[in-house]
Amino acid sequence: MANTLYPAYVRLDYTTVFGQHSMNIPVNEVTPGATFGDNTVESWEAGAINLSTMINGLIDLLKPFYTEDDSFDLKTLFTLATPASDPVWRNQVSLVASVGTGTDIGWQKAVQTTVSIRSTEGGVFRVQMMDSGSFDEWNKLTNLSTIPAVEDIVEYVSDPENGFRARDGGRPAAFIEMSKTLNEQLRKSYKMF
Repeated sequence: MANTLYPAYVRLDYTTVFGQHSMNIPVNEVTPGATFGDNTVESWEAGAINLSTMINGLIDLLKPFYTEDDSFDLKTLFTLATPASDPVWRNQVSLVASVGTGTDIGWQKAVQTTVSIRSTEGGVFRVQMMDSGSFDEWNKLTNLSTIPAVEDIVEYVSDPENGFRARDGGRPAAFIEMSKTLNEQLRKSYKMF
């Protein structure tokens, strides 16, 4: 089942000083609740856990890549009945006062940071951040211990007690690389010539 958001995903909407963005975060099977805080997700080893708590943990790890002028705004749950189904909106919650914590993050405008993690099925789980801090370092990172903030993200999403899922159905398991580039679509929309 390569490249599907099945069985569920959370869309995280966030705003930087340059624009609005969203990130789709694939997760395991979800039992929808009446509110976002009531949703549970199947972890890989710990049974059902609270989806909101799991996503908040990831947001906390993304914050160092953004400044206090950037905010995480909305978490929305979608489920899919089959890999080929259209997503079904389940519920959402606005985030209040969830802002970046980075202070000296370097160039940010149109920067795309991608953390790539090999799944247990051989595919790739990606955390892609738009308008994220470059820390004025553009080299590809393949040594995980070089940047503790990246190491924290990898450890968190690959933890079998969480329920993150690669698009091939496997659990994120092994760090591949972190890369940064200027996103061409953002560069054009920001009129950066």
